[in-house]
Amino acid sequence: MQIERFHLSCKTRNDSSTIFRTSGYYSPVSKEWKGKGGAVTWRRANLPENEVYADLDDYAIDMKTAAFQANNVAFHYEKYFKGSMNGHLVERVSADIVNPENALYPRFESDMQSVFIEGIFQDIDYEGGFMLRGTKMIGSGFNDRPAKLIFKRLYRDKKGGDYDLITARSDEFIITNEKLDRRISQLQLFIRTIQ
Repeated sequence: MQIERFHLSCKTRNDSSTIFRTSGYYSPVSKEWKGKGGAVTWRRANLPENEVYADLDDYAIDMKTAAFQANNVAFHYEKYFKGSMNGHLVERVSADIVNPENALYPRFESDMQSVFIEGIFQDIDYEGGFMLRGTKMIGSGFNDRPAKLIFKRLYRDKKGGDYDLITARSDEFIITNEKLDRRISQLQLFIRTIQ
């Protein structure tokens, strides 16, 4: 059965997920959906639907389950990135009550080993791997390269500008809108002499 341009939803008593504007083919025999296109938003995590979303390419769903994965997605998070970032998506609907604070899905992981986010917080830049799990942004290291938070400080002389004051490194940072959570494995302090 071929279906064009519709919203595909999965619902439990306490949770739901929707793929918006998708098309595809459903096989009643195998109970498999083969989809093309569509978008998944992070509205369950209370993130703006028009700013945080993943555009899907080809994907498949076993309709006997409440989860699916999609590769080759184009992820958008307008607060931090211009354009899109390629990666993969995991979506799962829970039987438990889901609030924005405890939402664990959708999950996106970038295919890039390292991304740079300027101004992740005021006067703080980030460099490393990128994942978004529900409301939590996960900054991760790769192999022997830890993720970095670079704390900037303005020059105190007439030249203006800024410089790196502290660099914090860790295998993983957990970042939300309100806070940063992780034991930092290495801290580097830069001392600049102004003349």
